[in-house]
Amino acid sequence: MTGADQFYIVLVCAACGAAGGIAYDFFYLVRRFFPSRATDIVCDVAFFLVFAGIYLFVSLLFALPDFRIYMFLACLAGLILYLKSWHGIVAFFAEKVYNKVVKRGRMSALQRNTEKKICRISRKRRKESS
Repeated sequence: MTGADQFYIVLVCAACGAAGGIAYDFFYLVRRFFPSRATDIVCDVAFFLVFAGIYLFVSLLFALPDFRIYMFLACLAGLILYLKSWHGIVAFFAEKVYNKVVKRGRMSALQRNTEKKICRISRKRRKESS
């Protein structure tokens, strides 16, 4: 195997790591919108299974040689580069969406409570006027 082949393999593995970062963002969003310990565990296991699946798929697609340490380091580097760059942007927008959803949920709960109070007050007035 020549140096050019190894460079190609490193780039493919780094891209595989970046694809793993996209999978991580998906599970990050699931965790964010369904916060619980069970969700964390399921998302962690699912992420590692998906990441392993991505690596195996890429490995078979590009006929990569047997597992070598530089391939693992390239995947790890791709994942870290993705998390340091795009994950911050995704997390920022997820936070904005989450805050809007939570705020809307609170507002609708407040509106329901206000409507109940108004109904109680109007019933009392009707009884008093009768």
